[in-house]
Amino acid sequence: MKSRINILQIISSKDAIGGAQEHTRILCAGLNKDRYRVVVVTRPGSIVSHYREQGFEVVPVELRDNPGSTFKLLGIIKRYKIHIIHTHNMLADRRGCVAGWLGRVPVVVTTIHTLMNTNRFGEQKRGTSIYQYNFLLKHVSKKIIALSKEVKRHTQKELNLGDDRISLIHNASDLSKLNKIVNKQEKKKEFGIDEDCCVVGTVGRLVELKGYPYLVKAAALILKKFPEKLKFLIVGDGYMSHELKTLAKDLGIADKIIFAGQRRDVSEILHILDIFVLPSYYEGLPRSIIEAQACGVAVVATNVGGTPEVVINDKTGILVPSKDEKTIAKAVIDLLTNKDKAKRMGAAGRELVLKQFDAPVFIKRTEDLFEGLIRKYIPDVA
Repeated sequence: MKSRINILQIISSKDAIGGAQEHTRILCAGLNKDRYRVVVVTRPGSIVSHYREQGFEVVPVELRDNPGSTFKLLGIIKRYKIHIIHTHNMLADRRGCVAGWLGRVPVVVTTIHTLMNTNRFGEQKRGTSIYQYNFLLKHVSKKIIALSKEVKRHTQKELNLGDDRISLIHNASDLSKLNKIVNKQEKKKEFGIDEDCCVVGTVGRLVELKGYPYLVKAAALILKKFPEKLKFLIVGDGYMSHELKTLAKDLGIADKIIFAGQRRDVSEILHILDIFVLPSYYEGLPRSIIEAQACGVAVVATNVGGTPEVVINDKTGILVPSKDEKTIAKAVIDLLTNKDKAKRMGAAGRELVLKQFDAPVFIKRTEDLFEGLIRKYIPDVA
């Protein structure tokens, strides 16, 4: 019988909501519990209770501006006899690599969720801290996981590493939760939307890198063509919320855009959308698009990062340049005008994500990667 492997998952988030948080949650929930014992370190915050509700063993450690965090991680490594450290996000990568090296953990794995060493606009960052970060990844991590082909290409370039050190395991979502029957009429009524009204929507954090001002500006252009029976639904919260509401008011379309805030029923809301729009400046591989496509919704998205790997232009959706509200508007108008085209794209998108971007596929590939590393670096517990 195989020995049980102790894995320390470290994520440097404190909020419960976000792409990396959901990615880590799905992985921890899906790993074979007979083979792996998972301990999670997060920063103190809403993520702690969120993960504990999932049944995870969570140890809160403040990783930011806390020199003692490395010693706390070393204590956790010793207490739980950790075989593998798996990190998510830059701060966790740093702390995890240092603690893994000092604690002589046999295997450190790093997942790169988006284009590394970039700012919130997708522009390249340089400096001493970036050099130190790159050094740790290059010399401590036994394997780096990239969530899209573009993230892998970018990471290889940044770290000057070969294929053997970086594995592509596509980002994924638990698509089973989206396979439900939704009373669209009742769901629309919750938002004050008429049954025969088209809905163009998006889901995500209201932060700069998502490019939502361009969606609001595009909405003003689209509404000139479709002034009636059309609503825009923006689901999510973030520091740009007030700015986006003000922009909608200034453009005279505040009554046409519903800012729904943070919701727990996203899996139901996606079913009432006719078109999903993601105007990001950059992305790793956006889970929001995967989930929209799983619901059969046609997608308009910016041609950035790993997005083209799930939005196949003119097949599963329409790709547009970033920071260009006119092109976004043109694409949305095209799909609103050609509903058969939108329906075909939605069906093609659903077929694609169910084959390649569902949670069981991602979990199996991650377990296979772990097993390969265990055989190589800790054969006595293989």
